[in-house]
Amino acid sequence: MKSIESRVDELISINGELASFINEGIKPYNGKPPDFLTLEFISLNFITRIRQSFDAVKCLLQDYKLSTDFEMSICLLLRAGLSDSLIVFHFVSLIDGLDISDNEKANDKVKKEIKELLSDNYIRLIRDGRNHVKRGSMSEQSFNEINNYLLATFPFLSMESKGTMFPSASMIYNDERHKGNLKVAVERAYDLFSTFSKYEHFGIISFYLSRLRRNEFQSSFSLILESERVFIHALKFCFLYLSISTNQELIIKMDEFIEKLNLIKL
Repeated sequence: MKSIESRVDELISINGELASFINEGIKPYNGKPPDFLTLEFISLNFITRIRQSFDAVKCLLQDYKLSTDFEMSICLLLRAGLSDSLIVFHFVSLIDGLDISDNEKANDKVKKEIKELLSDNYIRLIRDGRNHVKRGSMSEQSFNEINNYLLATFPFLSMESKGTMFPSASMIYNDERHKGNLKVAVERAYDLFSTFSKYEHFGIISFYLSRLRRNEFQSSFSLILESERVFIHALKFCFLYLSISTNQELIIKMDEFIEKLNLIKL
């Protein structure tokens, strides 16, 4: 059986390779102003968030050699990345199901979905802000200043979608539009997302997980590796299906890396 240290070093190496794909793929977009209601923005935002997660996970993995206390932080970061991956997979299924013969209608459908995604946490923020005003913990003036700033900066934000908010992780998982390899990726992402959610939510399972001894949770390494497999598939979809990159050499490298990941056992 591999030692803790060798497993951690292997995961850090995998993280490094994933980061190199990201750096290579987004070079043409560095410094480019975002066009929010586009798949390009969804892709670039996902890639940026994953890259930041990789940097943090790398640091925590180094510390994991010393103490399993860092395991919860690693799993929470991976959970966020898996949630983002499900969003990417949702858009891939959406695109695959569109009637491309009516390009204008297809673009309107995609923009509507992106608007709902980007408005989702705005709606929650406004609801919380109004509750603060009612309780007297925020002035009406401060609330209006924040809301007006957001609407001026991001004019596409809307409360109109409150009845049809962007689908949750479980809704994406249960979406019957997913087919073939994408369906497998969605199921894998959701299973891992659900597993790591046990760390986030206060309860008996999180109590149990936080008290496992160093030699009792060997499977955590395979779960981290499985998450990396999900991320590489989501990244590939961003570079390929969501059309932010036409670098075929990069896609070939990613396919080779996917094969390599499938052979690794921790």
